[in-house]
Amino acid sequence: MKSRLSLGLLAVTLLALCVRGWGLYWGAPSRIDLHPDEIDYVMKHALGLMDRIGHVVNHPGDFDDKTLDPVFLNYPGFLMYLIALVGGVLRKVGLITEVWQCYLVGRCIVVAFGAATVPVAYWLAREMGATRVGAMLAALWMALLPLHVWECHAAVTDIPMLFFTGLALVAALRLLRTSRWRDYAFAGAALGLAVGSKYTAAMVVVSIIVAAFVSSPPLLQTLPRLVWAGLVSILCCFVVTPYSFLHIHHLLAAMSYEHHHTLSQHYGFSVYAVGWWYRRWIYQIVAAWPFSLGLMLYASCAAGTLWGWLRMDKKLIVIFSFAAVYFYETGSWTFTPLRYYLPLLLIAVALAGLWQGDWWSAANPARRVIARVAVAATLLYTSVFTLQTTARYSHETRVAAGEWIEQNAEPGSSLVIVGWRRYQGLPAALDKYNARFSDENFVGKIRADRNYGLIEISSLLYQRHYRHGNVEYMNGYDRLRDPQGPFELVQKFESHFVNKKLYMTLDPMFEGYFVSPTIEFYRARETAAANQPAG
Repeated sequence: MKSRLSLGLLAVTLLALCVRGWGLYWGAPSRIDLHPDEIDYVMKHALGLMDRIGHVVNHPGDFDDKTLDPVFLNYPGFLMYLIALVGGVLRKVGLITEVWQCYLVGRCIVVAFGAATVPVAYWLAREMGATRVGAMLAALWMALLPLHVWECHAAVTDIPMLFFTGLALVAALRLLRTSRWRDYAFAGAALGLAVGSKYTAAMVVVSIIVAAFVSSPPLLQTLPRLVWAGLVSILCCFVVTPYSFLHIHHLLAAMSYEHHHTLSQHYGFSVYAVGWWYRRWIYQIVAAWPFSLGLMLYASCAAGTLWGWLRMDKKLIVIFSFAAVYFYETGSWTFTPLRYYLPLLLIAVALAGLWQGDWWSAANPARRVIARVAVAATLLYTSVFTLQTTARYSHETRVAAGEWIEQNAEPGSSLVIVGWRRYQGLPAALDKYNARFSDENFVGKIRADRNYGLIEISSLLYQRHYRHGNVEYMNGYDRLRDPQGPFELVQKFESHFVNKKLYMTLDPMFEGYFVSPTIEFYRARETAAANQPAG
């Protein structure tokens, strides 16, 4: 029985590895700038570390306190060091010769953490009281979890953080059974590595503290062990991100910036838009999580959460205590990137497996039928949703749009690119064209009697205005995109996935959430622009 379960867990983990590795090269080699956080906040500083460490390897006498300094402390240094270390070794032996290949190294490291989170989900579900079947289902839902799969396609810190956060939750639950010093050391190490991956993981300390006191050992026994766990946590965190401690004044400044950052308005990615659900703590439940999980897995997780709440015990108190604190804190932020909620989704899939496994082998035949129908429906829908949305990485619309320009636009022809370049399709040799970048005010001022050449727009820009009800920009885009208007659609690149329109009603930005936005090319109709000079 155990050997079959081990093989099953291995198979699910390999499935997770394959799904996360599919399309991992997106944007490479020419458009490695597609994910803002990857290029600006992780890879930029990892590459700097790699260069400085490589220089010191060849010139040991040049080592100083700046050699290992990632400079940027808004994120912990752990992932940057891993990328610099692995990338540096591969570059030293000649397997890496180009910068874009370092991005693939970073993504592969993230994929490894992502796949490893699958057995952590199994372990977590078992510690929460799931049957073996239930824990295997939790692992399967983790393997197919759409948001987790998407986030594994960029070298960002959330995936390693989730791996260690899961281990910290496992360690907290183990404290309910045993109070050995090494168990507290395990909890502290997992906590330290989680925080060393991303600072927000510090909130998982709540589960460790709650578990220590819920297990009801003598107070004089608990406090020294908690101190021991804290010391181990600090040590492990220091090892993987030392400059967060050595430059504590820089860290405090970075944390102050991030605090204001999460509470500020990010046009297109913040709450308080047009719709009753764009409110703190409501947006997550009504919009963010249904899209992050897919509708059927969301329903299974919601049922599991309700089931767990009604059957609350010490184990679930430990888990829900962290979930409540984490949800309260992140839900209070006005900035709402979906990846912020990954720790809650890990708990949600564990709860889904918990109730499905319980009902799968229940004495009541009706419950067994309900469990099997729920598992089958969740597996079918989530598989389709995850595969279709992940396929967007292999067919990134911005890359396809750039290639289309190269194949169809004459050298020297006019091209107006509206908005931020990272949201648009760009040809590899942009200087071959009479191209100019324009802000979105251009859309409101555009004239039908003028020949601008090709006009390129991106849904990552125009959907923001529909989301926030910005009538001025909406009117400009509506006029440009009107099929009966003075401008004609020349080419369109878009992605397709199940229930796309439904998810867009929850949030229009889900149409192309940092991957494969709709890219459209327009030009003035010949009857309006004939014989007019290029604009």
